[in-house]
Amino acid sequence: MLTDRGIKGPRIKPQDRLLQFLCDGSTYGSPAAEVEMITTHAAFIFLFAERAFKMKRAVRYSFLDFTRLAARKAALEDELRLNRRTAPMLYRRLIPVTDEGQGRLALDGPGEPLEWLLEMRRFDQDALLDRVAERGSMDAGLIDRLAREIATFHDQAEIQKNHGGLAGMRQVIEGNAEDFSRLVGEVLPGAQVVELDRKVRAELERHAGLLERRRGEGKVRLCHGDLHLGNIVLLNGAPVLFDCLEFDEALASIDTL
Repeated sequence: MLTDRGIKGPRIKPQDRLLQFLCDGSTYGSPAAEVEMITTHAAFIFLFAERAFKMKRAVRYSFLDFTRLAARKAALEDELRLNRRTAPMLYRRLIPVTDEGQGRLALDGPGEPLEWLLEMRRFDQDALLDRVAERGSMDAGLIDRLAREIATFHDQAEIQKNHGGLAGMRQVIEGNAEDFSRLVGEVLPGAQVVELDRKVRAELERHAGLLERRRGEGKVRLCHGDLHLGNIVLLNGAPVLFDCLEFDEALASIDTL
C-alpha cells in the first residue's frame, strides 16, 4: 500500500517506474506491507519497517541540478559522509536499484544500477524536535542539551577560510535577489523587492570588516547548513542533528555565530 505525505510536485517521468517499484512491499520482501512515501523538493523517501530509503529526484533548481544519475549518486555519497559527523547511528550505506533484464528491477542486485538510494535507520516522527515543540515539551533541560550538541559540533567542524565572509554573504544576497525577481508582480511588489535588496546590500558593506575578520579567525566552518527543529530528532533523550545540506559546500560553510 502506498501513502504519500509531504510537498506535492511534478513527478519526473524517467523515475516513475522506480517510484512504483520502491512503493511496493514486495521489493522489501513483504508484499502486504505498507510503504510510506514522503516527497520533498529534492527527494523521495520510502519508509518501510525499521528502514528509510532516500532517492534524489531528477530535478533542477537555481541552487542544484540532480538531472543526471551521477550527480544524484554523488549527492547521496556526500549526504552519507557529512551526516555521519552528527548521526552515524542513522546513516547506513548506499545501495543501487538495478536492472535485471526483461523489465525486472532489484534492490541491490547484480545488474546495472539505474538509481541509487541512501539507506537509513527509521525513527519515530513524533521524536522530531518540531513536533516536540508543538507539544510544548521543549523544556530548559532539552534546550541546554541541544545548545551543547550544536556548540560541540561547531567546535569540531572543518574550518573553511575559502568560503563565507563578505563574498559568501554577497553570494547569498545575490541568489535571493535573483529568486525574488522571478516573483515580482505575481507574489511580491517590485518596489519592496528593490528596497529590500538595497538595504541588505548596505548592511553587508557596513559589516564587511567584521565578516572578513571572523572568516580569517576560522569562525566560518562546514556546518549543517539547514539546521531547524525538523532536522533534529530526540534519540534516547539526546538531540541528534541529521539531514544536513550536502549539495553545495559553499552554502553550508557558515559563520558559527
